[in-house]
Amino acid sequence: MQLSSIKAKMTGAVFLLVLFLTVLTVSVANLYYEPLSEAYAPIYTARHYFMIGGITAAILSALLIWAVMNYLMSPLTQLTEHIRALSHGAGDQKPATVITNDEIGELSQAFKSMYTTHGDYISGIKSVKESLRASEFKYRTLHQSLMDGFAVMDQEGKILEYNEAFREMLNYSNDELPALTNSDITPRHWHDPERNLMNEQVLMRGYSDIYEKEYRKKDGTIFPVELRTTLLKNQSDDTTGVWVIVRDITARKEAEKMIRNALSMLSATLDATEDGILVRDLEFRKILFNKKFSAMWRIPDAIVQVDDEKQIRAFILDQLKHPAKFLAMIEKEQEQIDYESCDILELKDGRTFERVSRPQRLDDVMVGRVASYRDITERKNLEAQLRQAQKLEAIGTLAGGIAHDFNNILTVIVASASLLQRRLDDESPLRRQVDRIFSAAERASGLTQGLLAYSRNQVSNPVPIRINLIVESFFSLLSRLVPENIDFTLSLSDLDPFVKADRGQIDQVLMNFVSNAVDAMSDGGNLIIRTDQVIVDQEFITIHGHGSPGRFAVISVEDSGTGMDEKIRERIFEPFFTTKEVGKGTGLGLATVYGIVQQHHGEITVQSEPGKGTTFNVYFPAVGAPDAGTMSAPARPALPWGDETILLVEDELSLRTFVCDLLQRCGYTVREAESGPAALKIWSEQRDHIQLVLTDIIMPENLNGIDLGRRLLAEKPSLKVIYMSGYTGNLEGRHNTLVEGVNFIRKPFKPEVIAEIIRKKLDDRTAEK
Repeated sequence: MQLSSIKAKMTGAVFLLVLFLTVLTVSVANLYYEPLSEAYAPIYTARHYFMIGGITAAILSALLIWAVMNYLMSPLTQLTEHIRALSHGAGDQKPATVITNDEIGELSQAFKSMYTTHGDYISGIKSVKESLRASEFKYRTLHQSLMDGFAVMDQEGKILEYNEAFREMLNYSNDELPALTNSDITPRHWHDPERNLMNEQVLMRGYSDIYEKEYRKKDGTIFPVELRTTLLKNQSDDTTGVWVIVRDITARKEAEKMIRNALSMLSATLDATEDGILVRDLEFRKILFNKKFSAMWRIPDAIVQVDDEKQIRAFILDQLKHPAKFLAMIEKEQEQIDYESCDILELKDGRTFERVSRPQRLDDVMVGRVASYRDITERKNLEAQLRQAQKLEAIGTLAGGIAHDFNNILTVIVASASLLQRRLDDESPLRRQVDRIFSAAERASGLTQGLLAYSRNQVSNPVPIRINLIVESFFSLLSRLVPENIDFTLSLSDLDPFVKADRGQIDQVLMNFVSNAVDAMSDGGNLIIRTDQVIVDQEFITIHGHGSPGRFAVISVEDSGTGMDEKIRERIFEPFFTTKEVGKGTGLGLATVYGIVQQHHGEITVQSEPGKGTTFNVYFPAVGAPDAGTMSAPARPALPWGDETILLVEDELSLRTFVCDLLQRCGYTVREAESGPAALKIWSEQRDHIQLVLTDIIMPENLNGIDLGRRLLAEKPSLKVIYMSGYTGNLEGRHNTLVEGVNFIRKPFKPEVIAEIIRKKLDDRTAEK
């Protein structure tokens, strides 16, 4: 059936409907104009039935028309509704089945075929939309939940999109932030660097490295951030802007600052310590070491700067005497990470290190190992020196005990020889024998004093004396120490200045110089002692680094021996330093010389080179000549006399007897005591008659001469006390008022010396202090 047949059916239906409606209208109209005449009653009755029939026919016609129209229009309506549903996206609806042979049926079949063909496409569109909605939801959730800031900006830097973290970071409101650009929130000094980064990284490869910059908050606060910028493009590959992921690194910067400060303090602490510190990890790789470590091992700066661990280790091992032993210890520490070690490292250059290695833990977790290195070379030397000093002290104590008795014997010999000299004429045949006895006794006394030089304090007795006289009088004794294969000569200055010196101590200086010179010339050579006078000026002080200007007497001792290098020259005056073989030197000789020169307010210099000999120059301040009266004395003065009572306290019988006889010959009344308690007993009985006490210092029975003198002076302040000794131990240091020639007599002594001192003391009216 064609579309025209459909139109005809529809036209007929409409005609019938119009007719029905016309009849109906007329019938209704007649109801309103009904005649009153009953004559027309039958007609009215017929009309009534007719109206009912008409109405019924009209209803039936309408129902028929509806059925026809529904039959004709239903396929078209279904098709229309399905198309409308498809147009609104209802892709899951299936087309209605239209079974007709007309255009509507064909059209329905075409739409059904189209749906079948494109159904999957419609379902795909819906799935894509759902996926897009899900992706958008995830995207929104993700970038809002990021702890880091996220923002999208266009090519001009305008902020198009951002998350809450970005907004809170800058402290702007949602109304304010979209009106800003990247330049507004970035300090000006970052504009050019960031522009360069965009050109060199983002535009070239589509993203930037992570970099640091600063942002400005709403209140103007500048804070550091770390970010990465990524380029945005559209489907046409045109640049539309960028997005940035931003992290506020204020806390990290503060932590880094605290760490830097802590590391700086740690580094300063490590560099300030006297120990070398080396830190290693669990793999025994070097982490750090302080400056002291590199200084101790004398690691060159070139190696330190490149921080080459292999070179550093090789450099260290090359300095050790026993590198294999050191490596074995390192291997043991690697195998036993909890092992703590303490070992001594000996270096080839003579230094000694103490190494302490301990494991390092952090929260009970092993993280590495720390080793400290301490240079104990000086400590080891001091320990050796202490042992040597203890030996010398023991020797000195032993020698002191012997010297006490020996000096008593020498005193009797010297004093007796001196008395014999006085009684014999110069032409007497016995005079020569007595002179030999006297000379031998003096030499024995000198040897005793030299033996005790390192074990006690000496009472210095400096007096004005000619420098030539000191050297010349001692030259004969020194000559006996010099072998025949050494040419020993003396050259004295014509100026011959005076110096204020202790003659015995100057003799000791010369003895030491000559002894060292002889040792340095085992194959022979030349040795000469010179005296001179020089003026020390500023140039001398500048060259030698010490001294004071003025006029000085000089004693020079020059030899042609083996000489010394610079390292030895720098240490020759150190106590216990010696280049001699074990048993041939104590290392105290030149140290004692240095002390004597300093005590005399002098200076000492040394010139020496290997193979070219050595010259020592000793400078003593020159003084004016003493009065002629003090220089002149009778050849053999008479012994002073007196009539006072003297209490003599001496434990050595022979010496006590000799001194007693000597004092009695000089007219004194002598009371003898062999000990301190015996002296106290005599004192208690004859205290009022005793004017002077002459006592030995070292005595038995726990009462020495110094303590005895103090007790007696406390009872009688006007008492005169003179002490005598050849060995005082450490008592002289406790009694610093001992002055030789005033209230102290050194054994051995001559008769005239003791007699003169006693007389001077008795004539002194000043009370003892």
